[in-house]
Order: sequence, then structure tokens, then C-alpha cells
Amino acid sequence: RGLACDLSVLMMVASMMAVLALSAAGLSPPRLPARTSRSERRFALRRLRGGATADPIDEKLYSRQLYVMGRAAQLSLGSASVLLLGLTGLGAEVSKNLALAGVAQLDVHDAEEASLADLSSSWLLKPEDVGTARHAQAVDRLAPLNEHVRVRALGGDGRPLAEGDGQAACRLAGADGGEWWEREGAIDGYTVVVACDMPHAPLARLSAAARASGAKLVACWSAGLAGGVFVDCGEAFVVSDPTGEPPRQALLEHVSCGEEGVATTVQEQPHGLQDGDVVRFEGVRGMEALCAEGRTFAVRATGRHTLSVGETRGCGEFVGGGRLVQVKQPVSLDFKPFEAASEEVGQLLHEVGGRRASRSLTLHAAFAGLHALPAGCPPGSDQRGAALLAAAREAAGGGAELDESLLVRFGRSSGGALAPVSSFIGGVAAQEALKAVTGKFTPLRQFLYWDALEALPAPPPAAAECAPRGDRYDGTRAVIGEAALAALRRGRYFVVGAGALGCEWLKCLALLGAATDGGVVHVTDMDQIERSNLNRQFLFRPSDLGAPKSTAAAAKCAQLNPAFRAVAHEAAVGAPGSPFDDAFWGGLDGVINALDNVAARLHVDRMCVLHRKPLLESGTAGTKANTQVVLPGLTASYGASTDPPDDDIPVCTVKAFPYVLEHCVQWARDLFEAQFVQAPRRVNAWAARPDALAAELGQRGAGAGGAGA
Repeated sequence: RGLACDLSVLMMVASMMAVLALSAAGLSPPRLPARTSRSERRFALRRLRGGATADPIDEKLYSRQLYVMGRAAQLSLGSASVLLLGLTGLGAEVSKNLALAGVAQLDVHDAEEASLADLSSSWLLKPEDVGTARHAQAVDRLAPLNEHVRVRALGGDGRPLAEGDGQAACRLAGADGGEWWEREGAIDGYTVVVACDMPHAPLARLSAAARASGAKLVACWSAGLAGGVFVDCGEAFVVSDPTGEPPRQALLEHVSCGEEGVATTVQEQPHGLQDGDVVRFEGVRGMEALCAEGRTFAVRATGRHTLSVGETRGCGEFVGGGRLVQVKQPVSLDFKPFEAASEEVGQLLHEVGGRRASRSLTLHAAFAGLHALPAGCPPGSDQRGAALLAAAREAAGGGAELDESLLVRFGRSSGGALAPVSSFIGGVAAQEALKAVTGKFTPLRQFLYWDALEALPAPPPAAAECAPRGDRYDGTRAVIGEAALAALRRGRYFVVGAGALGCEWLKCLALLGAATDGGVVHVTDMDQIERSNLNRQFLFRPSDLGAPKSTAAAAKCAQLNPAFRAVAHEAAVGAPGSPFDDAFWGGLDGVINALDNVAARLHVDRMCVLHRKPLLESGTAGTKANTQVVLPGLTASYGASTDPPDDDIPVCTVKAFPYVLEHCVQWARDLFEAQFVQAPRRVNAWAARPDALAAELGQRGAGAGGAGA
């Protein structure tokens, strides 16, 4: 006890000395509200001790993300302030993703009462939260995801809630009776505002308020088996790297000299460029003028190995050697506010039935009409389908071509929310928020709508099957009906891999109610949890470091849903002596792959074909992803086709696990390029144009300090 008191006094004295030192240096100590939450106190103490500013980037935590986003983008995230309105299941997913990504400050607001149905799609809520404000426990459950992110819940006046004030009223009317965020200056200082499941009318006002405050806006919706995303990054939004891909490079076989010179690459290296791309030349013997510092060429692709590069007369004659290197060009984009953009047809994630524009317009009208539905329309009922159809027609106006069958199916299934849909749409929306912060990757222009209504049972469940029964599965039941839910709860599934994808799969299964009534989910992964995993593998926390992934993931899912039954394994599929024998495979109802190697994927695929089990195959690589549904006897299997050879070496492999000669050569080449080519070129550019450096630093610092500090 004496030691504890001594430590407390020592910490108090150290804190006072730190404050005095800051004051002597002309700096202000962190300012906190009169009553502070645990998250606020932790954040302030880290600042006093230097922990919040000692290292701007935690490279051990963000290592994988840095490979994809880059250091400059991560620095932008580390100074960004995000306001998130709406903590439905969709909002819970967006907030989780933003916290893991490492924004500096995340403010959330949603004082609507949590319901039992919310538990079907929200990992943020527990049964004891029903009847309380959705944001009541948000800080305590979001803050542990990332110690570098300051998380606050905002009350009805837009100010941070003190600890224990989670039940503060949702609204504080402004002078015109509107929402608190409509007051002048209420959302100043935010880099991005994210609105989740907000009706179109207030969203139009929020879009105007965000533009007036200089903030970007991302909106998203989810209902049943459909979702949508809207993005408004304002006018003249500069995208520094439209694709995020490494610059294309290719060795040269020949460059002609003429008014319209043609560059030809070696047969082993197609150039991979498109019309309008810009390149520079390096090391071309006999045509040194072609390689002059700062000289670039806009190209026109005339074949897989040939490019028209424009004027090359006077550059000499090609002798041999050299390469062309793509020069990434920034792009300026103009966006429209929500009300104006709503008049244009949105984009679809995938084309269905060859009616892309029509389907997108229909889904836009469907979400517009969803919030105008009259009260008392039971989930799954014909009444709800007809009411949605009428509301969507009115929202779309006369003359709009709408898919009425789609609207009815959407309406019947829109009474609930599904965890997988919230997870997917929430991932897309969070990625758009990151694009808005960093200026890396091209944002959506401007709507995206997606649906999987073909997944509904046929015939669709009746209203009686979708009626609430007063349990945590009401949100799922409202969409797929009791019969499908019961089958899901009895199901026996196998999740192979507990990494980033595996965590998402397990979370969704637990929230849906899978394996909660006689069923079981087996999960296997041989790896242990490392610090770099915490950035994207949602189920793990710092206290889990060193623990088996499968064991920790199963335990966390049991916390999300105590009825969820998961059995963890640490065995490799296909290894001699593993528990996954023929009897095991024969007893399954479905298999989900979340693997990182082809050999294991092929083995699981063979077992599923042999035992005629459905397989859901998935994989990610940076910002890319793939999925495949394998139904033996109905679809092609994973092993039935071979992917074309990849011209590029995976960046993560090169950076972290180079295990063949080509990886090592590429690693050294990338390092040399960064240290001795790119860095000097940037310094020379800054020296030539000091205003460019000031502009870049100003863009990175935009939003620093957050709002309402």
C-alpha cells in the first residue's frame, strides 16, 4: 500500500513538473472538460508523458497498413478528426474500422434507445444496454481498439459527455428547431463527417452544413439485404494517387525516333498502361535527351507492348537498354452536395440482370422511401412491400423507371438488419472516409448501391415468420424468417483461418445467431497474435498478444453472444494426424475459407467437393479482395480454374517475408528507389518551389487537433 501511495504521489509530482515545463516553454498543457471520462484521462496522461507525440506512427501496429496506404497517408490519418452520427449496427462497423485505422479523434453521437433487434447486427451493444442510448458505452468499447485514437461520445449540444452521462438527450434544438449539428460552427474542425442510416431529408441539410464547415461527408445505409454509400468530398478535391498501385515499370526493347515515337517493351513485361498515363525514361543508351531530368511523356497505348509517346525527334538513336517508369499524376475531382447528386443515377457494385442504371435508381428510391414508411408495417408483410413501393414512387417522382418487383422484395425484407451486410457496407463507408482524409485512392463518384436480395428464401417468409419474438435475433428474423434462422442456429460450420477475414466471419456468425441452438462453429489457425494483427483483426486486443488466434477469437465471440458455441483448433488442415478427418468433414453444413495460402485453399476445396459441402472462399490483398461461392454439383470449384500469373509481387510479401530470390531483388530495388531516387527528387522539387512544400504540409495538417477540443 505504501508503494502504491508513493507511486501515486510520484505521478502527481511528475505531472505537475510536466505542466510547469510546458508553461515555461510557452506551451499549453492539455485542456480537459471539468468531468472527464477514462478515455480522456488516458489520452491526457499519454500526452503529458510524451507518449502521444513521441512517435507519430506506431510502425509495429500499422505495419501492414503502411504497406498499402503509405507513410504520408498514415500521418494524415493521425491528424484527422471524424464525427460519426448514428450507431446502428452499420455505425458500429464504421466506427470500429475508423478506430482500427488510426484517426486521431473519433466523436460519435446516437442517443436513440438501443433495442433487442439492434443486437443482431451491432457488436457495440450488449443485452444490458437495451433501453439505454446507443452511445452510452461507445467510448469504453471503442477506445480499447486503438490506444492512439481519442474517442468521445457527444451529447445533445454537440459537446463531449462526461462519464456516466450516456443517457443525455439526443437533440438540442437550434434556433430553427433543427439538429445540433445544424448550428453555425457546430461541426467546424472535423475532417470528415460520417452519417449512418440517416434519412435523406436531414442528410441533405447535413451535406450543406459539412460543406459550410469544410468537412467531407460520407453517408451510408443498410436495410435487410441491401445497402448504399454516398460520398461528397467538395469541389476541387485532389487525389494524389488515384489507384494506390506501385508505378508501372518495364524494360525497353526499342524506342523509335520520330514525330510520333513508339516505345516497345520486352516481351516478358507488358507495359500495363492506359491512354493518358504519364511516363519517364531512364538509362536509354543513345537517347540520353529522352531521359533528361523532369522530362515526361503522355502515352497512348497501341498494344500490350507498344506505346505512342509523342515527339522523340532530336533525342538520338536507340542503342539499347533503359526502362520506362510511370509517373503518377494527381487528379482534381468535383463533387456535388447530396441534394444535387441525388438527381443522378448512382453506381452499382455489380450488375444484375443487365439493368445496371435501372437497378441503381430503384435502390436509391427504395432507401429514400424507407424512411417515409408509415408506422405499423410488419416485417415480411405484403403491407410493408406495398407501402415501400408507394413511398419509393413518390420519392422518385413521375417518369422514373423503377423495378417494382425489386421494391416489393426490398420492402418486405427491410424491417431488420444483418451483421454481414452491416460489415460489408461499413467497410466500404470507412474506406471512403479514409480516402477523404488522405487523398489516396479515387473516391466513389458519388453513389454506390448494392443488394443481395437473391439470397432471400424462396418463397419469401411470411409476416408471421418475420414477427419479433423478443430475443436478440429479432433483427435477423425480420429479414430471413424463423425457418432460415432456426437452420442457421442448428448449423455446423468450419472457419479455416482466424486472421482479419476470419475475425469478420466469426463476428458475423455470432451476431447472426449461428451455432446457438445445437450447432457448432469449428475454427482453426496455427498462428499466435502479434502486435501488427491488432490493426485489422478486430477480435484481438493488446492483452491477447502471444495467444493462439483461434482460441482468442472463439473467446471474444462468446462475449459478443454467450449462446454462440465455437470450438478452437490449432491444427493445419490436411496435416497428418489432424482432427479434420472424413467423419469431421462429413458432419459439416458449410465451410468458410479465410486463408493466406493456395495449398491450404486447394485442400479445403478438395474436401468440400469430395463431401459435397458448400464452400465460401475469400481472400484479400491490400485494397483488393475476392470471393467465390462453391456449391458442389452446381458451380465450379476453387481448384477448377487457375488464376493468370500475377505480374506484380505482393507488397506485403516483399516488405515483410521475402522468401525467394525475386522478392529479395524487388525489396532491394524498392529500398534504393525510395532512398536515392524518390527522396532526392522530392527535396529538389521543394527547393525549386518552396510554396509546394508549404501547400503539402498545410494539406497534411488540415483537421489537426479535431473539433470541440
